[in-house]
Amino acid sequence: MRGGRILYVDTGKAFGGAERVTLSLAGAFSASGADVLCVVDPGAASFRNSLLDAGVRVSAVAEASSRSLAAPLEEEVRRFRPDWVHIHRTWPLSDRHAAAAAKRGGAGRIIATEHVRSEGCGLRDRLAKRLLVRHDDRIVAVSDAVRRSLIRYWRVPAKRITVIPNGIDTARFRGALPLEPDPFPPGTTHRIGSIGRLERQKGFDVLLEAMTRIRAALPGAVLVIAGEGSRRADLEERAAGLGLGGAALFPGAIPDAAPFLARLDLFVLPSRWEGLPLTILEAMAAGTPIAATAVDGTAEAARDGREASLVPPEDPERLAAACVDALRDRAGALRRAEAARIRVEERHSLAGMVDRYREAYGW
Repeated sequence: MRGGRILYVDTGKAFGGAERVTLSLAGAFSASGADVLCVVDPGAASFRNSLLDAGVRVSAVAEASSRSLAAPLEEEVRRFRPDWVHIHRTWPLSDRHAAAAAKRGGAGRIIATEHVRSEGCGLRDRLAKRLLVRHDDRIVAVSDAVRRSLIRYWRVPAKRITVIPNGIDTARFRGALPLEPDPFPPGTTHRIGSIGRLERQKGFDVLLEAMTRIRAALPGAVLVIAGEGSRRADLEERAAGLGLGGAALFPGAIPDAAPFLARLDLFVLPSRWEGLPLTILEAMAAGTPIAATAVDGTAEAARDGREASLVPPEDPERLAAACVDALRDRAGALRRAEAARIRVEERHSLAGMVDRYREAYGW
């Protein structure tokens, strides 16, 4: 079956990894003949415009974070009459009333993708989760780490969860030309980069601490962190306080990761927790050497010593050592990068992800 009607719900306010997965799925199923509508946050301009550019219809509806706010979504479901409502949860209780609203609106079936491992909630929220997931006909975790968290912490029955890893268009990163103009200043000897929302989860404060140690060993090294978020000013202030000056740059969001990754000698992802970050998959597809924290889906996608150099989170000294080793042992880093490129093409292709969701839809 190629047709059918799908209503995607992704009311994340940032254009992060979950939104990019939603964009990929909505675009792919729309192109294959499905009737697709995507519900997004009214303020998510970049996400909305990207969906429209992909030929996907969009409706602006605020997050169904309470029963009183769920009525617009219920009405959208009643009007569109989807076979599937596919909710993308950017944390375990986002859009907590969306599934119930979809049921009241007459949705055919409901599938929910859980994008992140989050275990910082109280008993009341955990009990709410156990009640609310009863409305989900199918539950997808983007990594084994998210699956284990749903079972152990949130008490979601294991038999209800399927793991479908995130996927990307790997061909787009193969042989990409380096970003112009070069974001690194003249005299840079080692180009280190990262991409992500400038929030506590991503651990960029730890990376800045590590950068002082990296610079002590490799004085010409420069770090560029691409992205936006609520902690940007704090991170810039921290970089200045550490004396990094022009050795730690924050250019803001970038429209395309491929040419940026092609500029790097090393990609670093210092996250405190994750689901399955697309940036690690993109660095793998680009053949860029990787140093990262051994958390959740990151460690599932790129294994320590085989496709990447992984260290524990919250440890700037060990992160710095891994970065320095990868920059000094270029041959070893490139061997791991090539292994990473092969692994991501085999396990995390966009086509493979779409096929798995097509099976989940029963199409």
